[in-house]
Amino acid sequence: MRVIDVHGAHVVDFERYHLDQGDTKRSRDLGYSILDFVHDAEKFLRADPQNRITVLPNPFPIFESFKHSSGRDFDIYPYFYENTQVLQALTFMDKIGLGERVFPFFGISPGDAELKGYADYLRALVKKTRGGLKFHPLALNMPISSLSDSPFLDLAKDQRMPVLVHTGRDKYSDSRQLVPIARENRAVNFCAAHFGYFRREFLEAVSGVPNLFLDTSILSALFAEIKEGNPKHVNLADIPESVRTSSNSEIFGWLVDTYGLEDKLLFGSDMKWTRTVGSSRGGEIKFAEDLKYTKEKKNKWMYSNALRFLGIE
Repeated sequence: MRVIDVHGAHVVDFERYHLDQGDTKRSRDLGYSILDFVHDAEKFLRADPQNRITVLPNPFPIFESFKHSSGRDFDIYPYFYENTQVLQALTFMDKIGLGERVFPFFGISPGDAELKGYADYLRALVKKTRGGLKFHPLALNMPISSLSDSPFLDLAKDQRMPVLVHTGRDKYSDSRQLVPIARENRAVNFCAAHFGYFRREFLEAVSGVPNLFLDTSILSALFAEIKEGNPKHVNLADIPESVRTSSNSEIFGWLVDTYGLEDKLLFGSDMKWTRTVGSSRGGEIKFAEDLKYTKEKKNKWMYSNALRFLGIE
């Protein structure tokens, strides 16, 4: 089965992350070097000539390390170091002839959008390669709503850059905040990661907003939480108990049919985080393959919807 992994792999420098976070065990679990990515991505891409993958920055920017090798201070540009790693990973993939099948996303901090030179820095990045923008509200303690009226959205519109946004149970990552932003910026494609954490108001709105998508990254873990009935991690209020206690296929079918998500779903693995949450990319693909879902609909979810979102049709 051909696959586009829209929420592919975050490149994380273990040593710098450890120094910044002071958490040896978790840092080691989340470490995912450029060479880790290249090895993993090459194997995945060579498995099928139509497979594609995204490479993303560490969502938790290391503010202590915004230094260029020349010594120039770049601490006014959040994600400078992490975005540089994304470019380096892409360069490695170019060298082995697979760069065209890797789609980079660059980290942004909307709350810092007015910093002098920040937008120009991102614009210069885009000139080097195509790509999208990634916003992790929880990592930055900035609500999704801070994207509204951001100059980064003007950049995304001008350069046809898709925007991937982390969603979760916390107040910063509430997927409902993304709906009005997508409605007001119809020329930009947006994706809510992690199924928008099953928030009913978000799911009800998605089908009516042409440029709004959702990815299914860490789906195996999210479905496990549904079946465990754990309200701490998943918004379960509007999923009937009879559905929550049924098979994974029935839960998935209910969500897709109830909210009209057939043309909105994007596959994602969220690699490195799958070392602590969910399963491997292969595990997430196997989880999807095992769901009783028609071949045509599964192809939309795993492949063709992503072509529209990424703008590479």
